[in-house]
Amino acid sequence: MTISIRYFVVSNGNLKKVSQKKFNGFYFKKEATLPEYSGQTINMAEVCAEVIDRAVTRVIRIDCERYKVDGDGALNKEHLRESNIHMINLMSPPLAEQNSTVIDATKVFEAKKLEHKLTWELTTEIIEKIVKALKL
Repeated sequence: MTISIRYFVVSNGNLKKVSQKKFNGFYFKKEATLPEYSGQTINMAEVCAEVIDRAVTRVIRIDCERYKVDGDGALNKEHLRESNIHMINLMSPPLAEQNSTVIDATKVFEAKKLEHKLTWELTTEIIEKIVKALKL
């Protein structure tokens, strides 16, 4: 048994599989591997799955990320910066200061704004399409 990540672009209720090689080039190497989405913001379903003998046996988790694609098909650098901040917020959420008479919740609201900007909600219809695409 191994764990594998499968990537799908979700657009208008449709799925398009993205290979590991393309996603790794796009996200980690900052290469222009998604030119078909140039200038767009895309919804990506990142499916963490259990695999036995190269076949998916169950879905462990589905993360829903939103990525901004530059004009050449590479990940937008400002979007990546915001995404990194969002990931830090997930590990250690900002808290409103409580040591004064005035509570400054700016960081809390900024974190919520980033969450809304960088993530999206799965629907039952999309989950069913992902399961079908994974041949479960």
